[in-house]
Amino acid sequence: MCARCAAAVGYSILMRVMSHGQPSVPDVTEHLSELSATIERTLAARITETEQRMSEHLTETLQSLERTVTERIERTSGDAQASQTQMRAMLQEMKAALEATTARPRLALVDRTVPAGESGMDKAAFVRQCFTEHPEMRNADIQRKASEQGVNISPAYISELRKAFTEEQSA
Repeated sequence: MCARCAAAVGYSILMRVMSHGQPSVPDVTEHLSELSATIERTLAARITETEQRMSEHLTETLQSLERTVTERIERTSGDAQASQTQMRAMLQEMKAALEATTARPRLALVDRTVPAGESGMDKAAFVRQCFTEHPEMRNADIQRKASEQGVNISPAYISELRKAFTEEQSA
């Protein structure tokens, strides 16, 4: 039994020595509570400060954007009015030019009169006759046949008459 008593006393002494200099559990809990409260206060202050800075920045940006949009709208409406005035002036000029021109230009590819060649032959009539007699005849053949009779006809003129002739035939 003596050994047991000695062990119990030794254990008691050991516990006292170990706990000496160590804070007690209530002290640690109190310290942690203080740290938590400090962290909460710091975070709340930083969040409030960040919200305030963001709000100010957004307000400044919105005001700047509003000024820019307003300026552009004013500029655009001024440009539109100037363009509208120019368009009206151009319209008046066009109306005046149209009223001044009373004669209409004659636009006809087929019915124009071509002066007779040196041999007195009507070129258009000659080409039409070739188309009527031989619709498949090539432009070069028509040109060669005309030159045999002493008449010079350009390939462009023959093409122009062929186009008009085919349109008349299809109509």
